[in-house]
Amino acid sequence: MFYLLPILIPIAYCLALVLERLCHKLLSSKTADFAEWEMVYEPPLCPRWFMWGGVWLCLAAGCYFPATLKGQVLSCLLLVQLFIVCVIDYKYQFIFDEQNGLIFLLGWAKLWDYPTFWKEPICACVGAFVVMFILAIISRGAMGGG
Repeated sequence: MFYLLPILIPIAYCLALVLERLCHKLLSSKTADFAEWEMVYEPPLCPRWFMWGGVWLCLAAGCYFPATLKGQVLSCLLLVQLFIVCVIDYKYQFIFDEQNGLIFLLGWAKLWDYPTFWKEPICACVGAFVVMFILAIISRGAMGGG
C-alpha cells in the first residue's frame, strides 16, 4: 500500500487547489450568514501548505485502512470533507448545512462497505448523536444542531 503514497502527492496538491477555490466560493456565497453572526470572511481559508498537507494525510489514511477500492475512495472523500469542515469550523465556528449533507451521504455510502458489521457503525452513530445532543443541551445554544 505504501507504493501509492508518492502518487498521492500531486493528486493531493491539485485537490487542495480545487478545494481552496470551492471553499472560497462557498464562503463568499454565504456572506449573509456571516453578517448575521457578525463575522467577516477574509480569504484565504488557511495557508496553502496546511491545506495541501491535510488533504495529503487524508488521502494517505483513506487509502491505507480500507481493503477494497470502493472503501478507499469513500474513505478518502469522507476524510477530505471532514478536514475541510474542521478548518472552516476552526476559523469561523460555523458549519454549513451543505457540508453536513455531503458528510451524511458519504457516511451512509461508507456504511455499505460494512456488509456484515452493521451493528458497530450504527452504534457509533447513535453514541455520537447522544453525546452531541447532551453537549448541545448543556451548552444552552453555544453548540448548534448542525
